[in-house]
Amino acid sequence: MITLGRLLVVLPGSMLCIGLATAQDTPTDKNKSTGKETILTGCLTKATDGGYVLADEKTGKQVMVTGNDADLEKHSANHKVRLTGAETSIGGTMSFEATKIQHIAPTCTPASK
Repeated sequence: MITLGRLLVVLPGSMLCIGLATAQDTPTDKNKSTGKETILTGCLTKATDGGYVLADEKTGKQVMVTGNDADLEKHSANHKVRLTGAETSIGGTMSFEATKIQHIAPTCTPASK
């Protein structure tokens, strides 16, 4: 038989466990990665808003790029680069999170769209 005293000891502990379980971080749609490592090659430039854009060498499609700003800045003058990373969705907008940047050439001509 459970007494009132024993219930008052067990109940707060149970509530704490439930609270901790529900407080764990969960991914949101605001910043979601596909998790698949991808390699993109193309021309890296700086966008008018200060971000970075890669024009894919095969398709000419422009992709917003995020990652280490110092590394991206070094190659943002229309250098041909190979980016390793994953597609991400930030606030519903697709971009590419670069985790590795390999310089290929100091100039680049993107494919036409």
